[in-house]
Amino acid sequence: MARTFLIVLAGLALAACTTTPPRRGVEITRVEVPQWARTGKHPKYPESTYLVAFGTASTKGAAEAIATARLEETLVNWAMAQDNGALRGTQFSRLVLDRANWFALSEFGESVQSDYASNGFEHIALRALHKGDYRLLSQSMIGPARESMLKTPASVAGDFRTRIDIASRAFLAAARVVALRFVADGELDRPALENAEDAALSIWELPGLVKLQQTGAGQKVQMKGSTQAPLSMRATFRNSTLAKVPLRWSVALGARGVLDGATETSETGEALCSVLQMSPTGDEYGFVQCQVDLDRMTPRRTGITMPAWQWQLIMPCRRNVEVILVVKETIDEQSEGHENYFKPALKTWAIGRALTMVEDSPSLRDYAYRIRIEGQIIVTTWKDGETAMARTSGKITLFDHADGRELFEWIPGILRRGEDGVTTDSLGLSTLREAASEGLAEFCTRLLATVPAPGEEFGRGR
Repeated sequence: MARTFLIVLAGLALAACTTTPPRRGVEITRVEVPQWARTGKHPKYPESTYLVAFGTASTKGAAEAIATARLEETLVNWAMAQDNGALRGTQFSRLVLDRANWFALSEFGESVQSDYASNGFEHIALRALHKGDYRLLSQSMIGPARESMLKTPASVAGDFRTRIDIASRAFLAAARVVALRFVADGELDRPALENAEDAALSIWELPGLVKLQQTGAGQKVQMKGSTQAPLSMRATFRNSTLAKVPLRWSVALGARGVLDGATETSETGEALCSVLQMSPTGDEYGFVQCQVDLDRMTPRRTGITMPAWQWQLIMPCRRNVEVILVVKETIDEQSEGHENYFKPALKTWAIGRALTMVEDSPSLRDYAYRIRIEGQIIVTTWKDGETAMARTSGKITLFDHADGRELFEWIPGILRRGEDGVTTDSLGLSTLREAASEGLAEFCTRLLATVPAPGEEFGRGR
């Protein structure tokens, strides 16, 4: 009986050990999105016959809004691509260069196709319109669009905002007719084109009629990439302040920078912009520009490029920078009696790059910028038994000579053990040469980035 009881207990214990305890929490099942959401190629809507746009966002609504906006832009782009060269050389082609959405997707009704996918974290929306439907619907939309164009006031008068509003509505009404004719039959509607050009020119010329007081231009961009003083403007139009007009700040084409500019003028027509960072391009001058943000003043994006107000800034480049070289190379506290490597090699490299470099102190010539390379490469040798040993220490720093700010720092850190028969003198010299080569690689790259020339790896155009 006792034996039977023990067998039952053993069985119960074994069952308890092999039973998996229940999991706690919510199980997450991985959701795979369809292939079209990963590749951007939908099998039902091939790009050969459909105009397709995608939107990706963290919410479904945002993804759908992006897809809708992108398809509206695609409708304009594709329509204008059907011009067969008719717009080449026209004022229209020179003034209308930005993104535009002259049509609302809702105008095309049930012809607009949709799809949606999500993995629970990312939402992907699709909007598509068959090109054939676009052509067919355009034919029916031309008549109402032309009537709307004829009814839209075209005369431009009043204050700055009123002129923008009147001219933009006139432009949109005419541009829609131009686009619809291209889609419907590939023909240019010349009266509509003339109306669109007149309206676009009325908008384009407005910044030139603004009286602008600017400050901050002509100052130097510092080595760290910022300016000491902000850029400012005060704008008036026909003796009235240009109040609460939306603005868009940017660096000129070819430059790279980070700006913090006012998004609109104040009640007194003023606006400030801080240059937080502006990378040198190799050019002696860089430009920050400010434009009226037309998209925030019009019922739909017109695509008209607005002229910019500009501030010219001095930039560090190969032509306006002098490098001061103050570096010692010592072996066992001796700076003489051995060959130097870092300074001679860096000076030779600078000559090949047309970079002005002087030793110890600045020259008497006038330079917009000066930078200083200063420090020591220290080699210490000793004997470990019969084996020669060498170690590097020290530091070389790149400074802005004007204010002493540190731009870059390099610390050599090499430990070498000599082979049998190698003397401390020989090992010390080879270790110095190795450290100098490492330092040259660091500083040559840093100088190229700090003081570039156009066309180089860190300059404009690369």
